[in-house]
Amino acid sequence: PKAPKQWLDFAFQTFALFAFQLLPLFTAPTVAEGCFTIAIVVGMSNVLTLHAFHVSHINENNEAVGALTEGMDWGEWQCRTSSNWDSVWYSVTGMLEFQIEHHLFPSLPYAQQNEIRPLVKRTCAEFDIPYFEYPSMTAGLVAHIKYLWGVSMDGFRAEEGSTEKKVD
Repeated sequence: PKAPKQWLDFAFQTFALFAFQLLPLFTAPTVAEGCFTIAIVVGMSNVLTLHAFHVSHINENNEAVGALTEGMDWGEWQCRTSSNWDSVWYSVTGMLEFQIEHHLFPSLPYAQQNEIRPLVKRTCAEFDIPYFEYPSMTAGLVAHIKYLWGVSMDGFRAEEGSTEKKVD
């Protein structure tokens, strides 16, 4: 890591590995309790990762403009079907907040994804391609839950309407 943010990310991830995944084995009264604690922590981190992917791809913005049409450029489709969120000084999601840049440049390191973000935003604006970004992961998660609620209620209403009794 070269940049200060990279060092912070590295330090946070190293601390999390030891504090949450290895330390319980050495501090719990029994190995079974240590393993249980690790299972809880790993499960919670998996839930965080799952929500990060959902915020990045399953939301009203991406659904509304994400349909692949004939002649659409691959890069444009990546922008239309992905969303970012603005992160604080470190990434609690393992750098999943730059999904648009990651989809466009999958092998580009995290720090460089952050650096090219303004260029990608400008290019999207120049070509009238939507660039979706939430102010925080929490804001994205709220939007995602509202979207799922709306979709499920639409399905419920459609199902409710189709169960009306037919009169002979």
